[in-house]
Amino acid sequence: MHDIFQPDEGALQTVNPDWDEETLLTQSGLFYLKDVAKLLPIKTSQAIRPARQCLEDGGDPYRDMGLRRLFGHWVVRMSTFAPFYRAQLKPSFDRLDPSWDGNDLIHQSGTYVLADVCKLLPFSAHQLRYRAKHETDAREKMGVYRDPKTNQYLVDMRVFGPWAKRIWTMR
Repeated sequence: MHDIFQPDEGALQTVNPDWDEETLLTQSGLFYLKDVAKLLPIKTSQAIRPARQCLEDGGDPYRDMGLRRLFGHWVVRMSTFAPFYRAQLKPSFDRLDPSWDGNDLIHQSGTYVLADVCKLLPFSAHQLRYRAKHETDAREKMGVYRDPKTNQYLVDMRVFGPWAKRIWTMR
């Protein structure tokens, strides 16, 4: 008799909402993509898009990236998905600490999503996106830029912090 399922392809597993990103990625088994995406800083569409492209190109997204559509739902084989996620999907930004206020944020050195940054500062995302679009070398001058991988505006706090201090203290 020939086995059809691999040891980690048993029953669908449940994602524990208390897991952090790394704990989730080290799990073994099959999970619904919609549940996995709730714990990762990605949207389901960001994972589905390359899977569909892989299919169009004649590839096997389940073998290559651990994604498969099963009875109308996308499932994730974590042992294959985790390395794919780390190499191709993991965003190039950090998450804000919920305990921070604007003063804490200004002194950070990470890269964060512009919309999240603006929730803690007296600048609107619209104002900063507009300025970044019309500023030559905005990433180097003010630390705000559009990330082509995620199609989101990000803020490099190493540049933005000093820039924001200078803008805010100008009289």
